[in-house]
Amino acid sequence: MSLARVINLLDYVALTYLGELGAQVAKTFELEEAIKKAGMNVYPPLYAARVLLFTGMAALVALYLSLFVLLSPLSLTSKLLLSLLLFLIPVVIFAAGLYYPAYREGERRSWVEAELPMFSAYLTAMAIAGLDIVSTLERAAKLKIFRGTKEEADRILTEVKVLGRDSLDAIERVAADHPSRSFREYLQGYVAVTRTGGSLVGYLETKTADIFRHKMDELRLLAERVALYMELYIIFAVIVAISLYLIFTVSAFMPQGGGFFGTGQLIVYSFVFMPLTSLALMYLIGKARPRNPVEDLTPHFFLLTYGLPLSIATLFVVGTLSGGYAALFGEVRKDSIIGASVALASSLVALSVPSLLAWRVRQATIRGVGNAMANFLRDLVEVRKMGLSPEKSIILLSQRDYGSLTPVLRKIATSLSLGFELESAVARALRGYRNWMLLATMKFLSDAIVLGGGSIETLDSLARFTRSLADFEEELSKRFRVYLLMPYVGVALVVGSTLLMISYMVQTLSLDPMRAQLYMDEIKATTLYVSLGAILNAWLMGLIAGKLTTGSALGGLQHAILLTIVALIMTVLIVGSIPF
Repeated sequence: MSLARVINLLDYVALTYLGELGAQVAKTFELEEAIKKAGMNVYPPLYAARVLLFTGMAALVALYLSLFVLLSPLSLTSKLLLSLLLFLIPVVIFAAGLYYPAYREGERRSWVEAELPMFSAYLTAMAIAGLDIVSTLERAAKLKIFRGTKEEADRILTEVKVLGRDSLDAIERVAADHPSRSFREYLQGYVAVTRTGGSLVGYLETKTADIFRHKMDELRLLAERVALYMELYIIFAVIVAISLYLIFTVSAFMPQGGGFFGTGQLIVYSFVFMPLTSLALMYLIGKARPRNPVEDLTPHFFLLTYGLPLSIATLFVVGTLSGGYAALFGEVRKDSIIGASVALASSLVALSVPSLLAWRVRQATIRGVGNAMANFLRDLVEVRKMGLSPEKSIILLSQRDYGSLTPVLRKIATSLSLGFELESAVARALRGYRNWMLLATMKFLSDAIVLGGGSIETLDSLARFTRSLADFEEELSKRFRVYLLMPYVGVALVVGSTLLMISYMVQTLSLDPMRAQLYMDEIKATTLYVSLGAILNAWLMGLIAGKLTTGSALGGLQHAILLTIVALIMTVLIVGSIPF
């Protein structure tokens, strides 16, 4: 049975037996409005019935598994805990089903708002070139450089071509329920100006300029939001970490390891809680930053195919040669602690190096491409004023130096000289590039020339908007660069203060040899886990720095390597001086 038939069968069962209850759930939780804003083409009672069906199926599975748990030889506490966890599964499924439309609504809004400046610039350039709205949307719907606005263009075209509505009515219908206020007002203004016979080009140019100014104003709010995230992270990763590590350290000098604050809790905090906190922060930063529909996955490929095997091999070799593996088998000594720290740090560096090299190579090809593109378009406008055709203007300007953009322009010029059409020449030149701004601007330039003849007014509009985008990207980078110092200070404080405290307490304890012998095993274990946890979380702090400044965690691999080395050096120096 095919997947489509299975889905249809489940929908039939859900609607037949749970349809009435689904309608009540949809009404109670206002799913109709959420589904409409999310752009989901599904009948709200049917969606609610699906959620109820999957929740019921999960509840039956949980009940079945809980019977085995209750009949098992586990303790009563373990049985009750596992049964509770099993019955939480249907609750989570039900809550996730109700939340999903709101999630889709947020995704629809964020993608459109991230692409709105470039989309508005494209519509403006095409309007100046004389292209009608339907033809422009057809072009936009085929562009891979768009994601959110591509879907909106598809919705409008479906209303026009499938349902036979007027283009302005279709735009109004899509705008009416859109979750993005900026995009909704933009489309409604477009419809109003067109129907009243106003200057459409004037409206688009003014509105696009306003959108860019609004984006620049949003930078301040964005910086404040990210600053809040970083402050909260510093509280958890540095202040709370130091406090808890000190508590764990002091607990090692107490009978039975200090009760609750034993090595087990230290392991959970260092290797579960802190990494999850770092991943959560990277997610929040990613949600706060402007989204990019074009992502270069080459560094991720290198991380998995080259970095991961190299990391595992390095961990095994270095762990064996340095004696670090002895710590895993209960032989926790000073040399094994240092060996384990060296092995972990080496494996993290080995994991990072291949992906870092791929990242730097890719970035070298697009460094400063925004400013270069803006300068090129401005020069193109000036050359066009001399009366040269757009193609000859590009060939002439390809002899100038535009930094990372120069190879692209020279490939285009070579293809044009050989008789290729402009669209084909641009596509050949951009093959292999994954920078959104470069791809978008060159595609807009190609369409402005091919569809609009490359008029001076169209190119001038494109040049102004490209300069605004380049300024926005540069200002974004400057505002986030100030936070780069925080991870370095945090790593130094966490590693230094914690291990120095252990060293001081061991020196104090050495005055009482009998007591020192009693607690030494717990102290060594605490030192081991603190050292390894500090190195792992130092590496994650580097990834956070990359997520903050470049928008990609892998962009922070160089910081991750440096922080890992800093943490390792401090660990070796301090642990090496501890008298045990």
